[in-house]
Amino acid sequence: ARVDLGGIAATMSRTIGTGTRLAIRLKAEHAEWDDEVSAVNLPPIRRTIYEAGGQLDIDTYDRGVFPSRGVRLQARSEWGGRLAGDGGPYSHQFGDLHAYVPILPGVSLWTGVTVGASGGSPPPHYLFYLGGAVPYYLFPDRDVAFVGLRTQELRGRHMQKAEIGAQWEFLPKVFGLVRWNAGNVYDRWTWDPSHYVSGVSLEVGAATLAGNVHFSFPSDAF
Repeated sequence: ARVDLGGIAATMSRTIGTGTRLAIRLKAEHAEWDDEVSAVNLPPIRRTIYEAGGQLDIDTYDRGVFPSRGVRLQARSEWGGRLAGDGGPYSHQFGDLHAYVPILPGVSLWTGVTVGASGGSPPPHYLFYLGGAVPYYLFPDRDVAFVGLRTQELRGRHMQKAEIGAQWEFLPKVFGLVRWNAGNVYDRWTWDPSHYVSGVSLEVGAATLAGNVHFSFPSDAF
């Protein structure tokens, strides 16, 4: 699937302390969506929307890359509607919580929960996607990393994901990781972990002056 979009937004935010930020935003956006993977070649979807939303960010990580302790929360709620094109009112809700706890020198455990829900008639690129080793940088609140699945392998209106892992800094700024995640996407919100798919990966990463380097060796989903 391909989406071309442009938009303009106004954001007002307030920082509380050193690790908390509250923000509200108004946005207008035009998007053209072309689904090239469908068995039926459908015409592109063109849609202009308006949106109002709020976001809460809490970050107490001890470092931005490969943290060893701390909590990070991102919660977002958005409500919008049609200015031009097809579609109607919609909502988009997203929450992501991760926590790292050191247990030995250089060794940390972490756990995380990610959930999302969309209501009404959301644009196609406001649906949730699961798959790939890293989230897509343009839509981190919709395109969620999931080891064991190919990039954007699953798509749905609602999404649930849980993960646990361990991280070991076996050399200065060089890390080994093991990760397990489970979850799924749904067209209707339901709570049924028996339908979750799971994946496991072994990973090696390093924090360098040019940024972080990350290699992932995932299993197939099961």
